Amino acid sequence: ESKFANNDNVSVVQAGAEDLLDHMTDNIQAVCGFHILHHLRANTIETLGGQFAQLFGDSDRFRGWFFIEPNQLNLLYVAQTFLDPAMHFSEEKGIWLTDFSKYLGRTPSGHPLIGRIGLFPPRPILARLPKRIATLGTGVSSLPNPLALYRVLAGYRSETER
Repeated sequence: ESKFANNDNVSVVQAGAEDLLDHMTDNIQAVCGFHILHHLRANTIETLGGQFAQLFGDSDRFRGWFFIEPNQLNLLYVAQTFLDPAMHFSEEKGIWLTDFSKYLGRTPSGHPLIGRIGLFPPRPILARLPKRIATLGTGVSSLPNPLALYRVLAGYRSETER
């Protein structure tokens, strides 16, 4: 949040799914989240999907939303869940048990995009790697990929739908 303190074009809002619209203004163009959806209950994700649908309907400026989540197909994530004492299956199980596209609903461009991205975590060490290696897996693919570290979920309004 402090990185954006002097940027008038970025607002950082921390809100629950039920309260999201209370914090929105006509200036909001996108909503994003990182490693949060799989911790939410299905009814909360469904509420969030309803909030996004309302934003698409009420605001011409709202372009969409995206979330970066761990890739549930990556065995490193499975191992981390069971080997890291700070992680508990009861808190992480949503990554495998929740059908996000069902609860997030339709968007102006159709069903939410679900893809996978990233063969490497975003770390400063990547700057030291040759570019061809560092950029492996940086394109979003909808194909199942157990090597990708992250899953991207997104709903958006295309340029022609504005």
